Amino acid sequence: MAAQFYGSLSLNKNELQHFAIHNLSTAPSNPSTGQVYFNTSTSKPMMYDGTVWVDLTATGTIRDLVGSFDASGGLVPTTGTGTAGSILKGDTWHITVVGTITGLLPVENLNIGDMLVASEDGATTASQFYVIRGSEFSASTTVAGTVILATESEVLAKTSTTKAVTPADLVTFARSQIVSVTTNGTTTSYTINHLLNASVTDLSIQVKDSTSGNIVWGYTITPIDTNSFTLAFAPAYPAGGFKVVLNSL
Repeated sequence: MAAQFYGSLSLNKNELQHFAIHNLSTAPSNPSTGQVYFNTSTSKPMMYDGTVWVDLTATGTIRDLVGSFDASGGLVPTTGTGTAGSILKGDTWHITVVGTITGLLPVENLNIGDMLVASEDGATTASQFYVIRGSEFSASTTVAGTVILATESEVLAKTSTTKAVTPADLVTFARSQIVSVTTNGTTTSYTINHLLNASVTDLSIQVKDSTSGNIVWGYTITPIDTNSFTLAFAPAYPAGGFKVVLNSL
């Protein structure tokens, strides 16, 4: 029978040699914070941190690889490495079947080779897990991934469906624009804003009535900057509207 102690035992900083911690196949009930035992079922030393039993052999962010996981069901794992299968912070699963789990961070879609990691003890919702990408794959309209940037010539060719366009190249590509204006029959001057980054001397400007489509004449253009100018009518343009067709030369 083990000797019973009902108070703390101090060794005055001396070594405790040739001892073995408590061997159990399951965790002790009603543990105290800091209590330890050796789990003979998993062959791992465990310590109670006040909330859950922690595997003392775990290191780093990823505590323990639980195993493979099928993400096609759209649900997070429910069994981890903790007591009675509870999920512990750092428990990790490698994805073997693709799927989407709404609420995951930083992405919701899971692909083969990705890792799913619990971000806190007792995780039960998608927001309590995060994804580590296991390999590179191409991005699409529904899947986050890597992309290749298109060259300016590829942007102008308008044939690629797999390469991305930067804002700078988008401006290069956007050599034409239509600006619609609503008129009230009394206003005589309108500011026209565009994104062509060109002065009026480098633009072909044509005004058409919004209803009939007829070309409109009798207006004055005054530059403001490379992305705007004023269009003035005398008399005021009739109520309705017009469209300004812009082409960069």
